[in-house]
Amino acid sequence: MDLNQIAEFAKEYVLVQWPFIVVSILLGMIGHFMKVRVWTKTRAAGSKFFWWMRATLGLHAPASGCLVGITLCAFFGDQVPVGPGVDGQGQAILYYMGAGVVSSWVWSGTKNFLKHRGIVVEAIDLPGDSERPKADE
Repeated sequence: MDLNQIAEFAKEYVLVQWPFIVVSILLGMIGHFMKVRVWTKTRAAGSKFFWWMRATLGLHAPASGCLVGITLCAFFGDQVPVGPGVDGQGQAILYYMGAGVVSSWVWSGTKNFLKHRGIVVEAIDLPGDSERPKADE
């Protein structure tokens, strides 16, 4: 396979799915941040709300994607940016829900890719239950 065939494949099949790719990457980064910094085990131990949010982390990705789809349908109507073959608002919402599901693997895949390339991943991974620095008085 030469470079022209790869470029043609990317142009015809991958780049037309840019909304799915962009939403998956953004939700993956936001989801990782929320898991590590907001829905922590320390907060879950002290509050029923945080406990339930931590207990239902697996549902957050598709729910977030669904919320993105609903929001885009509310703003753009039938002109929602989606890939080819997606017709109507219901399919658009499911399209973005799928992007939310895929976002669960985005951080894991990115982390493994960086680790394979020799980049220190632990420096990127923020500690979740760290203490806030004390203000100087």
